[in-house]
Amino acid sequence: MDDIPQHIDHTSTRFIDRLRLFIRARNLAYATEKTYVNWVVQFIRFHKMKHPDELGEQDIEAFLNHLVLQRNCSKSTQRTALNALIFLFKKIFKARGYRQAKLCAFAQTSKYSHCIHSSRSHAGNRVNQGRLPANGKANVW
Repeated sequence: MDDIPQHIDHTSTRFIDRLRLFIRARNLAYATEKTYVNWVVQFIRFHKMKHPDELGEQDIEAFLNHLVLQRNCSKSTQRTALNALIFLFKKIFKARGYRQAKLCAFAQTSKYSHCIHSSRSHAGNRVNQGRLPANGKANVW
């Protein structure tokens, strides 16, 4: 029964429970909830269990570079991870009154902005799929 959301106590103080409740309050699909929570958990674990509020744009960039260089993730996978992190920082922390301007600027002006705005696929070109960096550096498309 993977397609039935678990009950979450509304008084829970666990960060992931609060994230799930926030997503559900916006009536997003359960598949979106599972995907976003998975990426946020991976992001937190990558940064040795630091709370996301303590992390910034350099940490997001380090995580995305890890996805390309160590895990050989595709451009689509990077886009999904980035969208989950943008949702976390832009929506969750904004709703809770935390800072978010730096992440928004990062998402719009960084070398990862194509992950958000581009849906074009360059089939057959492994460099453009994000698997092999053109010059040995991460995410040079």
